[in-house]
Amino acid sequence: MNHIGHFLLTHELIDLLHKAIVPRIINVSSTAHLKGKIHFNSFKGELGADKYKGMVAYAQSKLANVFFTKEFARRYPNIMSHCLHPGVVRTGIGNKNDNRALISVVWTFMKPFMISPVKGAKTSLHLARSKEVLKVNGLYYQNQKERKPSNLAHDIQLAERLWEESESIIQSSRS
Repeated sequence: MNHIGHFLLTHELIDLLHKAIVPRIINVSSTAHLKGKIHFNSFKGELGADKYKGMVAYAQSKLANVFFTKEFARRYPNIMSHCLHPGVVRTGIGNKNDNRALISVVWTFMKPFMISPVKGAKTSLHLARSKEVLKVNGLYYQNQKERKPSNLAHDIQLAERLWEESESIIQSSRS
């Protein structure tokens, strides 16, 4: 799950973040998190390739980014942590070699209706530069405005469990 990489990188940088003048963590999520669920038995491909569903995994990882943002804000209140949905951005992600042909065709067809990468970066830049977002912590943004994440994203016990599982995965990979 791509959440683990973000989790590990942030933990590797924690000492530097504590020394920063205005420490901020900005996680890119997606509105796909609204359909996400956390399946603790699928983080490392335990279910096998035949059970892998790309959009299910994507939604799970984007929900994990929201949970990580909220739990990080709770555990480290002096470091601002926010996440965002950048919009559906006109990139080549849907045309990667490992995508099915249908996904690639649909992605290519939809590109004219997607936003530019410059516009997609606006909310990230807003969170990186704005003084307003320093007043609150652990929020979800879209179009440079605070938005309500999924109801599931407010489950504190699930956020804590995900944090602990993520720490366990990192520890076991170092052994």
